[in-house]
Amino acid sequence: FLTSALHYSNATINRDLNVLEKQKLVKRSYGGVEAIKRRGIALPFRYHKMKAEKLKIGKRAAEFVQDGDTIFIDGSTTAEYMDEFLHEKKNLTVITNNIKLALKLSEYGITVVCLGGTIVEKPSMLSGCLTTENAAKYKVDKMFFSTAGVNLDGEIGTTEIYYAMHTTMAKNAKEVYFLVDHDK
Repeated sequence: FLTSALHYSNATINRDLNVLEKQKLVKRSYGGVEAIKRRGIALPFRYHKMKAEKLKIGKRAAEFVQDGDTIFIDGSTTAEYMDEFLHEKKNLTVITNNIKLALKLSEYGITVVCLGGTIVEKPSMLSGCLTTENAAKYKVDKMFFSTAGVNLDGEIGTTEIYYAMHTTMAKNAKEVYFLVDHDK
C-alpha cells in the first residue's frame, strides 16, 4: 500500500521505516506499521516554547539563590533558564540531572554535581534508578524544578521517568520551588 500511495520502491519504504522504528516513532509488524503515540513536546522544541516566559521565571528563581547555597536544579528546560542568572553567586553548588546545564554552569566556576543515570531525553536529560539513588545522597538548601503541567486543583503533573527523582530531591531540600508558566 505505501509503495503505491507514495510512489517509492519497496527498498526505500523499508529503509525509511527502519529509520523511523529505530527512532521509536513507529512499530512494525508483519505486513503493517503503526505510529507510536508520543506524549508531550520533544526536548529540542521545548527550549523555544515560551522562551521569554522561561527567561523571566529563570531570573526570578535565581533571585532566591543565596551565596553559599547548595541547590538541586532538575533537567527541565524551564529550570535550565536559571543558568545565566547564577554566574555571580559565590560558593554555589548545583546538583542536577541535566548534562547541558552542568557544562554551562561549570564554565562559570560553579561547583556542579551531575547525578548520572540513563539518558532519557536526548541529548542531555538523565533519570532512572541511579539518578534517584545519587540524588538521595545530598541534602540541599533549595530545589528548583518544573514539569509538563499542573491541574486546576494544584496537583503537579510529572512523568513516570522523573517522578522518583523529583520526590527524592524534594524530600532532601529545605525549600522547594516549582517553576511554571501560564501555559502549563
